[in-house]
Amino acid sequence: MMIQTRDKTAFLEKHIENEMQIRRWTPIRYIDNSTETGASMAVVDGHAVIIGLMLSCEEKAMQSRYGKYLLIRVKDRLTGLVVRVFAFVRPYSFRYYTWLIGHTVFVSGKLKYDPHFGFSVSMQILEEATDHSFGIVPVYSKIGGMKDETRDSYIAKALGEEEEDTVPKILRDKYRLVGINEALQSVMRPETREDILKGKLRMLFNDLFYMAARITLSHADQPDKESFRIETTELSDSIRNSLPFSLTEDQGQAVDTLIYHMKNGEPIHALIQGDVGCGKTITAFLPMIAAAENGFQVCMVAPTKILAEQHYQKLTAMLPEGSLDVRLFAGAKIRKKDKQALADGACKIAVGTHSLLQEGISFADLKLIVVDEEQKFGVEQRQFLLKRQKDTGFISMTATPIPRTLAKALYTDQSEIFNIRSMPAGRKPIITRYNNGNRRQVCVDYILKRNEQVYVVCPAIDGFDDDLDDEGAASQIMTTKKAAELYRNLFPGYTIETLDGKMKSERTDDVLKRFRDGEIQILVSTTVVEVGVDVPNATLMVLENAERFGLSQMHQLRGRVGRSEKQSYCLLISQKSPQENPRIDTMCRVTDGFRISEIDLKELRHSGDLFGEEQSGLNVYVEEMLRYKPAFDMILADTEALSREILEKHVEKMLLCEIRNHKKMIDPSKI
Repeated sequence: MMIQTRDKTAFLEKHIENEMQIRRWTPIRYIDNSTETGASMAVVDGHAVIIGLMLSCEEKAMQSRYGKYLLIRVKDRLTGLVVRVFAFVRPYSFRYYTWLIGHTVFVSGKLKYDPHFGFSVSMQILEEATDHSFGIVPVYSKIGGMKDETRDSYIAKALGEEEEDTVPKILRDKYRLVGINEALQSVMRPETREDILKGKLRMLFNDLFYMAARITLSHADQPDKESFRIETTELSDSIRNSLPFSLTEDQGQAVDTLIYHMKNGEPIHALIQGDVGCGKTITAFLPMIAAAENGFQVCMVAPTKILAEQHYQKLTAMLPEGSLDVRLFAGAKIRKKDKQALADGACKIAVGTHSLLQEGISFADLKLIVVDEEQKFGVEQRQFLLKRQKDTGFISMTATPIPRTLAKALYTDQSEIFNIRSMPAGRKPIITRYNNGNRRQVCVDYILKRNEQVYVVCPAIDGFDDDLDDEGAASQIMTTKKAAELYRNLFPGYTIETLDGKMKSERTDDVLKRFRDGEIQILVSTTVVEVGVDVPNATLMVLENAERFGLSQMHQLRGRVGRSEKQSYCLLISQKSPQENPRIDTMCRVTDGFRISEIDLKELRHSGDLFGEEQSGLNVYVEEMLRYKPAFDMILADTEALSREILEKHVEKMLLCEIRNHKKMIDPSKI
């Protein structure tokens, strides 16, 4: 299937790179229009399906913001009552709907009741009633820069092309699973609730089989040969001794163990996990330097340019001038002389983004790879890393701690897990408070008067949210555009700038540099600052619409402050109180990242109603393994009887199919 050139950029922004991923751009929810409900008190606050005569259509001005909406009146054929239908649609839609006056129409949406005005519906669907009106309607997340019709056309074409099923027939028969192509049709274009269930069950099996295959393959990949061996640690020891702080016990143990392995020529496969700001980076730097001073090449890969530059600056600052050739590979284009330095071995430490994981980059003697937040990389990059891990030392770092057994599964059974629990000396716990917005100005003013800086993080850049059905809900979202205007009005004497993922890299670099240099006092941003922005003078993190962030994500964002000895704060602004939102309640009570992760995995992540909310969370595989452990254990046992070829084929396909950051839905009560 050919993707038009004009649409490739829109797909890539959603991390969709191939037609298998298009087939897996799964609905964020389903509208169940299979049963006519009519307008009655029994359906109020629920989903209504009404068929009736359309009496009128009027265009009305919105009161809370610029724009218009449609007020449509429909006479319900079941009850004879006149129902008001509110439609927040595109401006030119008025002419489309007026031709339906006098026709029998099909209406669905949330039903409300007012004693003065009677029943009303916030419209999801309104069209001329036909024999095909009833059914299940999939609702997809929007793809920026692409019309819904165009997106749907690509999905339809992709579903028309079948793909190979990498789950062997013996397992499909054993677990009574439908084939992959039937499953995709059932999920993307369901006709009944049962279609969705059988499709989702098959997709869940794919995930569990994928993780089981990885674990089984990791057992088969047990290294039986000697790895690289180092002779001296003079440079790394001198740097360690010259640090302005002492390593914590956890850091020291991790560094000593990794260097011990290198001195004895033992393979390295390690995961360093710990809370935001705990000092994982220096724990990885010292083994990197030890390998490089012995003549071996090392590369450190970060998910963002911001983070890669930060690692490069910190690393070069601690190295004596001229001691090691360290180079940064984080721009759009890599210079020929830097490529050559890697190829001939002159460059001993390469720090960069996915630029280091592309074709055309070759190393003379790469012996150690360090990866920061591997789960944030794309499909091709992780394929590259998985292949490299077989013959190169590998250290992965993550600020999203997970239980040891799950870490072993995700990062292979041979991984050593180093938990960095102690925070650097002098760091104070971040004070986190909830507020409905009425103390926003007082809190920010307090920080600014101390000559310190503030992050303000918003859930969106501008415009309506894809999942909101009405103008009233959309107006409650604090976008970066609204926030910048609000904060400039509240604090006219200060410099306030915005930052988001759609800005050009030159603009992003300039804003971040000025924020680090103290020229910007308030940085209004999306979650683009979640990873890699380190400004010790920033001591307040304000999360607008905190209820719209996941727990682990809020904790990551909170970790952008508290990076010095100064007392730091996190303000969670939401119209939902901690009693109404358990994530906000947890943030106000818990500061330990390991405990946050445990709560997130075991208590707060909800897969949601099959026809309701989408699943949230960073690593869906971890949740599925945890939630469906008996099934996972059975599948893991099955993989041990399968050939390496079968397992590798499924793993490779899953990597190609996965859409990074795309969320899935599973209803545990139905499985």
